[in-house]
Amino acid sequence: MVKTNGRYFLPAIASISLVVASCGGGGGDGDGGADGSGDGGGATTGTPVILGVSGTLSQGQSITISGSSFGAKARAGPMLWDNFDDAGTSNIEGRTPQIHQGNLSSYNQWEVRAVGTNPLTIVGDNSGAKAGSTGHARAEFNSNNYWNLSLNVPYSQFTTGNELYISFYYRFTKTSANFGRQTKAWVAYNADSLQDKAYWTNSFGGPCQSGNFWRTHATESADEHGLDPDLSATGINGEWVRFESYLKQSGAGMANGAWHQAAHRPTLTTPSRHVVILNNYKMRQSSENWVEWTFGGAYYDKCGADTATIDIDDFYMDNTPAHVEVCNAATHSASARCELQLPTAWSDTSITATFKKGYLPSSVTAYVYVIDAAGRVNAAGFPILVAP
Repeated sequence: MVKTNGRYFLPAIASISLVVASCGGGGGDGDGGADGSGDGGGATTGTPVILGVSGTLSQGQSITISGSSFGAKARAGPMLWDNFDDAGTSNIEGRTPQIHQGNLSSYNQWEVRAVGTNPLTIVGDNSGAKAGSTGHARAEFNSNNYWNLSLNVPYSQFTTGNELYISFYYRFTKTSANFGRQTKAWVAYNADSLQDKAYWTNSFGGPCQSGNFWRTHATESADEHGLDPDLSATGINGEWVRFESYLKQSGAGMANGAWHQAAHRPTLTTPSRHVVILNNYKMRQSSENWVEWTFGGAYYDKCGADTATIDIDDFYMDNTPAHVEVCNAATHSASARCELQLPTAWSDTSITATFKKGYLPSSVTAYVYVIDAAGRVNAAGFPILVAP
């Protein structure tokens, strides 16, 4: 780890591709969950092997992946998922997420968390929709009377040794001449005082805060890490990016947790990814659990009259890193454009998923990867042809 001008960077690691798969997850918690849902999954004894893929590789169609060592997964799909396509232009608060199950089965209405005096709503929006979508959730910061306007997910099961895997598309667009001070794409809070415990954040530089980069932030250890290569906060203005986080909670004051963070830029002519891998990491100093999670416009701190919109799409939250992706390269380590798929059935030898084309080009060979609960992945992708 190298520290430069107060920032931490990892040296370039050629083998890193996805957040979890290249460095290993910890396996599902398998503890049945506080609600008796049986969340989590067990690790397998070998690396996933894909023997075949059937079905039409077009948006919304069902595909089946056959092979071995995919591992057990209590629920095929994630705990929480929504692409907001059917939200129209209505208020997101109170809307039922398209998938809510397992430890989040009772989360049957989106909650909005906000600080300020103006009417504070997150609404459905369809302007400049990301590839493969017709809508997204939008937080509009059009006044300096408030700064926090986010989707709030209460989740109390992230205790010592437990995991979270979170992925969503994010777009920040300034709507005034100047950028603000900073924004946080997600924040985790404690229970009693709602103090932040960790967040994924940036600074916009300029007169309000030095630096211009995205970084992880662990509050109790006052520790921050930039991505490799550095991801400019102002450089992705107006651009759909995919943020991917794998978190494993440490014991109090113990370096036995993990935080793997990635930012994917699939819209570029030459797609890129930016990563930081923190293993054997002290996530917290105290035994306080993190029980409130805010996403999207989790924090937008203004300098003055600057305004902005923050959009999120394809929100995916699970308590195991086991998932499926279709990527643009024949090896997982070389893949820079990957689309997260939505499983509907999962066994050790077969996975059925709804195909999400996203930014994968049509009529081009892409490659399927299965990541198991321990973070292992088939290094060589299984080739498929994306439909026209």
